[in-house]
Amino acid sequence: ALPSSPSLKALVACSSASPFRRCCVLFSPRPSETMTNDSPRPALFVAAVVFAVALLALVPETEAACSALEALSSGGDGYIPVLGPDNRIYNTYHHQSAAVQCTNPFTGTLCAGYPTNAISLNPMFASLNWATITGKPGVAFSTSYVQNNNAGPQFRCSDASRPECLEYLMPVSFYLSDALYRFGVACFDTKTRTLCANHPVTILNPVAVYTNNLANGGMVGLEKVGNKTYSIDIGMNLLCYDLTTSQSCAGYPQKIPSSVILGADPAKGCGETPAVLRYLDYNGRPSLYVLSNYGVFGIDSSARVTCIDLTSPTLAICPEFADKSYSLSNGATVRAFDFFFEYDTTAKPISVCMYSLFNSASTAKCLSLADPTISTGTAMLAALLAHSNGGGMVHQVTVNNRMYYGTFLAHGIYCYDFTTRAACPNFPVRK
Repeated sequence: ALPSSPSLKALVACSSASPFRRCCVLFSPRPSETMTNDSPRPALFVAAVVFAVALLALVPETEAACSALEALSSGGDGYIPVLGPDNRIYNTYHHQSAAVQCTNPFTGTLCAGYPTNAISLNPMFASLNWATITGKPGVAFSTSYVQNNNAGPQFRCSDASRPECLEYLMPVSFYLSDALYRFGVACFDTKTRTLCANHPVTILNPVAVYTNNLANGGMVGLEKVGNKTYSIDIGMNLLCYDLTTSQSCAGYPQKIPSSVILGADPAKGCGETPAVLRYLDYNGRPSLYVLSNYGVFGIDSSARVTCIDLTSPTLAICPEFADKSYSLSNGATVRAFDFFFEYDTTAKPISVCMYSLFNSASTAKCLSLADPTISTGTAMLAALLAHSNGGGMVHQVTVNNRMYYGTFLAHGIYCYDFTTRAACPNFPVRK
């Protein structure tokens, strides 16, 4: 089964859907932007990397196409590719207003109707009736903001024969004329290259509004769980979008329990990425794991993790977390954009782990899923460190008990085999 997260989803889809046997995965620093441990923002992930799934080797014609894709990159401070049901790759840049770009993964050319600098959604948003959308008379649209460079934009479903599956969903912060932000989902119809006719925008937190500078937060993620997606906002509200009705799920938004120390210090904002969500069916219990950057991103941050029991009507914290969150980093200051689960040799999840993107790899840490007071995964983390030359992990996905990931310091796809507890043969695959 494909993972619910769009992170490296293009890579996985290519490995499992004929005629796709290879594809481009987009990450690594922009040459003109130098990153240091003190840099306040992430580098722009724009370089194209080739991964030949079947051959485990570079394919010349695909490499050429990926090089062309790199030349077409524009805007934002990073993006994650999403493979659409139509076998095209769609990009949404973060740290700028909402826009969509589409490329052909085999030819490296733009899809018909898409300009080099992407299709801007702001003019489309401006034409909507925001008084009706928000329930506040007189309010109008000012601009939009796409925050996260992690799991986020994705397609409603994967069957290309169903028109609704070609609807591209984006978590967006909407800044309106009353100088307040609302968070919600924008729906872009890739067939017509316009907003979806019946549900262009769904506000997911109609009561909570924010004046904060969204350089310090926003709305993050569309983690798919069945027919719903979950997101989290700067106020540490859990948001839910019903993929069937295109409405906010009944009973949402819900506040992350106050007994769990997660997220923002209101005086500082809650970090560039307020939280990352990952779904896991843990021992038959649907669970949502939440990793938060507590404090100011990259300056006074620590990564903390907890678990929400999705079977609980009150979003109770999973019993093994004892109504707490736990530090998932060795060291006070980290830049945590993602985390992953460690599996045993039988593909059973055993740990939750963080491998910092920009900071020293010595900050990497794993906690037992059964008892998060216990640190685990020491040997695996040492192997990851040796395998990737200390480069922080960018994004990852696990398929057939193998974890594929990128690093910040080097181009390429890396692989760790949980069954053999070692690096996969013939990896890394580099451009």
